[in-house]
Amino acid sequence: MLTRIQQSYFAFIVMLGAFVCALTAIQLHRFNLLGAQAFDLGIFQQGVWLLAHGYAPFVTVRGWHLFADHFSPILYLFVPFYRLYPHPLWLFLGQTLALALGALPLYRLSLRHTKSHKIATLIAIGYLLHPAIGTMLFFDFHLILLSVPFVLWAMDALDAERPFPFFIACALALLCREDIAVSVACLSLYGLLVQRKQWAGAMGVVSVAWFLFATKTMALFAFFPLFSGSFTLFALPNYAVLALSDWRAMRELGFQHAALIAPWLATSVPLAFRRLLASVRESDRGQWQKVLALTFGLCLAVSFSRFVPHTYKHFFSLTMPSEKAQRIRSFLAQTIPPDASVSAPSQFVPHLAHRRAIYLFPNPFQRAGYGPSPTTLKQLDGRLWVKPLPAKTLHRRMSEKEVTYIVLKAG
Repeated sequence: MLTRIQQSYFAFIVMLGAFVCALTAIQLHRFNLLGAQAFDLGIFQQGVWLLAHGYAPFVTVRGWHLFADHFSPILYLFVPFYRLYPHPLWLFLGQTLALALGALPLYRLSLRHTKSHKIATLIAIGYLLHPAIGTMLFFDFHLILLSVPFVLWAMDALDAERPFPFFIACALALLCREDIAVSVACLSLYGLLVQRKQWAGAMGVVSVAWFLFATKTMALFAFFPLFSGSFTLFALPNYAVLALSDWRAMRELGFQHAALIAPWLATSVPLAFRRLLASVRESDRGQWQKVLALTFGLCLAVSFSRFVPHTYKHFFSLTMPSEKAQRIRSFLAQTIPPDASVSAPSQFVPHLAHRRAIYLFPNPFQRAGYGPSPTTLKQLDGRLWVKPLPAKTLHRRMSEKEVTYIVLKAG
């Protein structure tokens, strides 16, 4: 017979496995139904494929170097897998595993503060089921998701007063994207100013230096975060990055940007549990712990049912029926050679991205969201379309550009 602690561990591991399998399957299903897009899956598919084959990672889908938009050396981890089998499965599996593994340091931190395996398991499972976590996986591939377990690991190490794991976790987080330096710097300041750990402050200096190098040289967990004390204050700059942005997707569920604030919100929950339980008599803490757990579970259930199905439906709205998608994928694979240059609509780019030259139509015949320029930045603000060229001009440019195949959707 399993003890209660072993039962908690078992339930936790089963939940992690179910999360990884289910969310990876959902992403593959959307990809197979031609629901994935050039921005951003096609971009990273071509970029990693180029790295895996020894080519310079100039991504023709976007019109600039793979690391020109975000400096993310962690992408090299996917290169050996792409050499073995070039397929977005590795990208999907990587970001899903990353979010799932974030539950491990959160569990350890929660156990330290709540002294209860059941509550720690509940908080970790609540993290996995929170709408802001799972829905980020519905939309293609994004490097910032890979940073989540490392930031949570750093928070756990700082809380446990373990400098070496803290430095390692922060360093790995910084390899994911240059703007993670904001989160690392805030965490370091929290360690320096609140926990009085000078070694934590040193990491803040490193994160600022990394950000300068990389950029110049190269939904809430119920009300619990409000009760986590000074920790929440150091999360505010990360929240401000999202809340003050004029880019609407930064503030919506289902996009990758929630990864910037998710570790802070998740870690604030066990801290809030500890503070709230400390405010009542010791003899009453057992009952209050049950009340808090029930409240947390109720808020999680309401938010999950309210937001997750809606977000799922939104990102699957552009998919095709299974049989039609299968016919199109087979046609593209049989018709277009792997060494051909192609210009195709966004929906087809992920299925043609493993080649040296793949363009998002109407590129390269007409510039649209292509390359680093003021015009591109304006177009990327949700407006990738451009005014159609006259037929004669378009035909002339088609004859001038070295593009072997042009793929268009009927209608």
